[in-house]
Amino acid sequence: MASVDADSAMVSTSLIVLTSPMAPAELLGRGKHGNLYKVICDNRTVLAVKRIEDWTVSPYEFKLRMQRFDQGRHPNVLPAIAFYCSRKEKLLVYEYLQNGSLFRLLHVTHMGVRFEWGSRLNIAATIAMALAFMHQELQEDGIAHGNLKSSNILLSKNLEACISENGLMAEKENQSIPNNITGPRSVTNTYRLGVILLQLLTGKLVQNNEFDLAKWVHSVISEEWTVEVFD
Repeated sequence: MASVDADSAMVSTSLIVLTSPMAPAELLGRGKHGNLYKVICDNRTVLAVKRIEDWTVSPYEFKLRMQRFDQGRHPNVLPAIAFYCSRKEKLLVYEYLQNGSLFRLLHVTHMGVRFEWGSRLNIAATIAMALAFMHQELQEDGIAHGNLKSSNILLSKNLEACISENGLMAEKENQSIPNNITGPRSVTNTYRLGVILLQLLTGKLVQNNEFDLAKWVHSVISEEWTVEVFD
């Protein structure tokens, strides 16, 4: 785990490296809390760089959080291999996993390819165990994932589930959680895990928010059309 001090004079140099011809950056996606880039270094190492926006946590607090994450590692939680933090800029560097996300496996690349139930159950169990570990490990720090979703579940080279972007969501109410789901982050994380399980069961896209999918499943079951739930 590496860091750069907030007052470092190397700020400009560090940022230029990511966009220089020697390390081209490809935009992978735009998120609510920042953009994700694929960066190919001159030694052909491929990295994923998350640029965090709209997070008011101080550089000191950010550094402490990153160090705390580094102390509690799990094989199915993607660790940051480096980070950069100043008053206005926060970057996280991860290993790039070329097999993409669970979202992509469910909704994009699986056309014509069967995503078997055994594989789905294995991914579900892996996510649950990794999430339970993080809750136990980081309970005293008051840190939970906060933005658990299928696009943040990445697939390793062995197609094992790996949770990414742990604890990087700003500490504010998540509008996609129904009003009757209240409590600490561990509660909302558990709700979001349930939504991922529903995605694995149904193969359906989450629309405006997670509640749409949960409400649909509930309505189908209430009409005793349970078989319609399964992909």
